[in-house]
Amino acid sequence: IQKLEDPSLQCVSLVYEELKHLAAQSEDAAMQRFPGLREKTLEVAHRVIHRCLQPTSQMVSNLIRIEREYINVDHPDFIGGLKAMSYVQETQPHLPAAVAASVPADIVHYSAEATSATALKTRARRDSGVRPMASEDALRLPAVPLVVTPAGEPSEKERMDTELLKSLVLSYFTIVK
Repeated sequence: IQKLEDPSLQCVSLVYEELKHLAAQSEDAAMQRFPGLREKTLEVAHRVIHRCLQPTSQMVSNLIRIEREYINVDHPDFIGGLKAMSYVQETQPHLPAAVAASVPADIVHYSAEATSATALKTRARRDSGVRPMASEDALRLPAVPLVVTPAGEPSEKERMDTELLKSLVLSYFTIVK
């Protein structure tokens, strides 16, 4: 994906040059009688086109960055939630079935609706009973400590969740190598 950025930015530059060329060619025959007006009109058109060059280049770069960071959960080598749960249960046979059953269904069963950003935000608001915040009600979080230490021995569920996350992250990094 990263290799597409330079050709894409070159394409933006070529489109910019072509728009300037089209602006120069699109004058009316009546404009020949007023050379000052013709030059000023062309100058304004070129300024408008030039003003759009930087935001367009930035948008193309952002799109490339977005695509580069996309996690393809449909990749055949991605372990997914159900396989990850099976893997954790196989590698951690001492975990009680009640702990395994307590994992949320949307982790075990992937669906596009369950993981879309809008659906996750909506579900989080609905489940927590939180109303959408106005900008003046901005959430203030405490500072993150430099060193985070566990409050004790992790529970069986926490241990299983940790193993599940490890297997999903390892699967992702194996794909993106």
